Order: sequence, then C-alpha cells, then structure tokens
Amino acid sequence: MKRRKILIIFILIGLLSSIVLSFNRIKVESNNKKVDFVLDYYQLDKLAEQSSKDIKWWLEGFKKLGVSSVSIYEESLDSMTEYDKPLDIKIVEKIKEDIDWKDKYPVELVEYLEQ
Repeated sequence: MKRRKILIIFILIGLLSSIVLSFNRIKVESNNKKVDFVLDYYQLDKLAEQSSKDIKWWLEGFKKLGVSSVSIYEESLDSMTEYDKPLDIKIVEKIKEDIDWKDKYPVELVEYLEQ
C-alpha cells in the first residue's frame, strides 16, 4: 500500500512538471513567428544542371522569394562518391615520401607497396 502511494506521488509530480514545462514551451514558441527558408546547395546545383540557367540565376530568384541562406555539407568520402566527384587517393605516395618509411611500417605492408 505504501509503495502504491509513493508511485502515485511520483506520477503526479511528473505530470505536473510536464504540464508546467509544456506551458512554458508554448509561451516561448508562440512569440517566435519567424520562418527561415534554407536551400540545399547540391540540390540547387542539380536544378541548375537540368535547366538552361546557371546557379547564380537560381540563387537570385530564390532570394527574391525570401530564401535567406544556403546549406553546404562537409565533404566526405560518402558525399563525394554520391555526387560522382573525382577521387584521387595518394596514400601510398604520402607514405613513400616519408623518410625511413620502411622502418616505420610492418614488413608485410612494405613488401606489398614495393610490388
């Protein structure tokens, strides 16, 4: 019986605190009436490729419509392969530029690179 009362008290405290937090959140959100439009640069680039206009023309047109910014993703191997960008991997050349590189790497790797 005592555990049941403690459980009910915790449920009531949780319910009251969530109601208070919800009302505070509603008050804060109701004052925020601004909407920002953001374009994806890569999608905009694809749009320019499919049309007869360049990307500058599209950016100026969307700016007139109220778009305030453009998002650009950080380049990674995944994004470069997804957008068919050329990859030039020169890891082996960088290793071989290192002085005494044969002493720093395992024998198996050295043998493989010297083939």
